Amino acid sequence: MHHQQPGIDLCDPDRPTSAERAAERRDMVAKYAATLEAADWIVVRKTASTGPILLATPAAPAAPLTAHVRHASKPRQGDVFSGGYHLVLNQPVTVDRFRRDTGEALCKPRDRFSDLALTPDAAVTCRVCRDRAARYGITISGAPEPGQ
Repeated sequence: MHHQQPGIDLCDPDRPTSAERAAERRDMVAKYAATLEAADWIVVRKTASTGPILLATPAAPAAPLTAHVRHASKPRQGDVFSGGYHLVLNQPVTVDRFRRDTGEALCKPRDRFSDLALTPDAAVTCRVCRDRAARYGITISGAPEPGQ
């Protein structure tokens, strides 16, 4: 969300100083952060060259999100492509604009893979899967039993 300040009259002797305007912006951001935290959002406060900013995400759901490891392969795999180990979700995830269904990898939708073979003891090699798991608090577990 971006808020725009009204124009400043440079000839006005009563205009606020830069320090006063910066303090006003910090107060505004602090009040907004308090509102988000009261609504159970996770708020990270940062300072950029333009002033204070907030990074906010909804609180994690009550049930922990889990995923399991699967190996991706391509139909005509050559010597160059050795596949990769991805995290596949055990339940659907929707956070802001990010959405994946059960059985989809964190990095891309199911239709982008020709095969995702179950490999329970492998380490995740996909950087995007690792980053998204850390961002959304997804833990690695075994694959769910068929029918669950």
